Amino acid sequence: MDKHALFNQFVAFTAAVHQVTDEMTKDVRSETVTLVQYKILEYLAIRQPLTLSQISDCLHMSMPNTSRELRKLIEKKLCVKVADSEDRRKRLSGFPNKGRQ
Repeated sequence: MDKHALFNQFVAFTAAVHQVTDEMTKDVRSETVTLVQYKILEYLAIRQPLTLSQISDCLHMSMPNTSRELRKLIEKKLCVKVADSEDRRKRLSGFPNKGRQ
């Protein structure tokens, strides 16, 4: 398979995943988690631990907005913030008691 065909299949697959996710969650409303917070949790479920800047870049959010939403998720005990074992200045976000990468 050539690269162009593979790329087109990847784009079609990604679009289908987003469409199905949107259809499954469009009528679901939570009083405890906003759509932005859900997107953060969804990204953390796929890849964690993550830095604030990684989350901000992926979701196209400003750092202050990302920080505020993460703080709210931490207050709700839906995720945690821990110090990086290699660089104590760096903070990582993830789920409680889930293995760190």
